[in-house]
Parts: sequence; structure tokens; C-alpha cells
Amino acid sequence: MRFKHPAEFRCEPSPVKQTSLDCYVSAPKKMTGSESESITNAIVGMVVKDYVPLSILEAEGFRNLMKTATPNYSMPSRNTNRARINK
Repeated sequence: MRFKHPAEFRCEPSPVKQTSLDCYVSAPKKMTGSESESITNAIVGMVVKDYVPLSILEAEGFRNLMKTATPNYSMPSRNTNRARINK
């Protein structure tokens, strides 16, 4: 109809737009520095209190657990964790 009757097509009301999914899905929440620091301190505390070897922090299972629990958290390196323990 648009091509054969352009004048009549302009008179029709514009179609209703669908609501986009952006209205219903929120972006992942970014982690603040204090939240990240709190998680890092908890991990270091676990290693110290439970006598867990530092190698556990590099284990695939632990990394998968952390990625699932807190996807926006970036694990510090083994050396960073060692330095925190030695403080």
C-alpha cells in the first residue's frame, strides 16, 4: 500500500512500537573497589584461617566458583595474595 498509494499511507496512524527488552533487562552491576577489596580480604582470610595452600586460588574449581558467585570480580594474582598474607 505504501508504494501504490503513498498519500493514503501517510494518513494512517504510525504503528505502535514494541517495548524493547532493554526496559526489562538490566546491565550487570559493576563492582566497586570496596566490594572487590572485601572479597579479596575474605579470600586471604580463608587461606590464613583454614591453612589452605595458595595453589587453591589458581585451581579451576575455585576460579569457576568465584566466576559464578561474583562474575564481575577479578581475582588478584598469586603474588598479590602472598603479599597480603605476609602483611
